[in-house]
Amino acid sequence: MTHRKRNKIRKISPHILILCEGETEKIYFDGLKSTLSRQTQRDISIIITQSSDNEPKRMLKEAIAKKEKAISEQQPYKEIWLVFDDDNRPNFKTIFSDARDNKINIAYTSISIESWFLLHFEKKATIFTNAKKAKTHLATFITGYTETMPDIYDKLQSHYVNSALPNAKWLRKQKEYHDMYESYKLKPITTIDMLTETLLNIEKT
Repeated sequence: MTHRKRNKIRKISPHILILCEGETEKIYFDGLKSTLSRQTQRDISIIITQSSDNEPKRMLKEAIAKKEKAISEQQPYKEIWLVFDDDNRPNFKTIFSDARDNKINIAYTSISIESWFLLHFEKKATIFTNAKKAKTHLATFITGYTETMPDIYDKLQSHYVNSALPNAKWLRKQKEYHDMYESYKLKPITTIDMLTETLLNIEKT
């Protein structure tokens, strides 16, 4: 067998698909991905993309289509994650139950991803009535914060292990959280740390 043929056989299929609601989420996870070692990024394909539609119901439909296409091409994803927040949207129950049925994970935050960012700086169960208020409060910790801040992950990274992770787990404990697919019932809540830990733990496997 030639060297070229061996390389073709050993080609790594995509392992993880992360479908993001908006640009903020994509920027954040792109930043996290960039901290993984080059070897990890060569060995395991992590596809991070912004959904063609930011409505969770249509995001889920897109994720299911991508899942089925990957299976038909014999390159199934090991994991698929949807990243979105509630932003005061109604009728989430069906989205979460359908995601469970299709074995698609959800990295969810109420009210917006900025609530997850805030857990890097404070241990509080603050219920923001809208995303704008969460963003305004975050700006007291990150001067000049905007939704498209390109280095947002860098600004948060040093607070991740000692603050964000324990604070997210503390928050779920306060809300008697038991199941990712029931998290839409709880405010405030986040499951984004479950996805970040999935990615960061790749380095350890």
